Amino acid sequence: MGGMWRVLPALVVVAAVNPGWADGCLEYKKNADVNVNLIKTVTHIMQDDGLDDMWHGLVETAWVNEFDIGFFVSPVPGGVCVGIDSVDMNAGYDKFNVKIDVRHKPESCSYNAVLAHENKHINVYNEVAKEFFPELKKSVENAAGAVFPIFVKTYDEVKNASAQLKEKFLEHPDFVLIQQKIEAAQEIRNKRVDQNETGQDLKNCLI
Repeated sequence: MGGMWRVLPALVVVAAVNPGWADGCLEYKKNADVNVNLIKTVTHIMQDDGLDDMWHGLVETAWVNEFDIGFFVSPVPGGVCVGIDSVDMNAGYDKFNVKIDVRHKPESCSYNAVLAHENKHINVYNEVAKEFFPELKKSVENAAGAVFPIFVKTYDEVKNASAQLKEKFLEHPDFVLIQQKIEAAQEIRNKRVDQNETGQDLKNCLI
């Protein structure tokens, strides 16, 4: 199944008194503190009476990007400079919901065979997350480093400036590309799992 994407932003404004003035806010740009962690995914197994094919289960999950983005606010003559101070990100696949047809009794031969196949899909998701994690972290660092501070005239404009900075961060090509690569990798590998499945375990249950 294809992954879905969710971004859960949480904006934290860090006030800092930074006297002095240069032409624009460039001199206030800093290397943001970046911390990226993989989400520890939990697996839930449930039985479902709405599956089209009793011989096939289903794994439902979604890739999640959870952000806490901190912004610095530096007073300058005529206004303030607003820039990215820190990025804390938890990313990875949301909980795995494994659905197995209710006609398979728990711990029966057929139940275990279906579950074993769905666990192969879960392994794919976990492998993709771990494999692409270094590139994901680098993309976050690059995106944060590429966003320059914004000058605004009043503190009332800080919130809008922060939203603009967050949008620029999320639209950075490196960050967009890694999301696409993760999605493509899991789709290709999950299809391969189904293509290589002989169904022999289930056939043995019917003997």
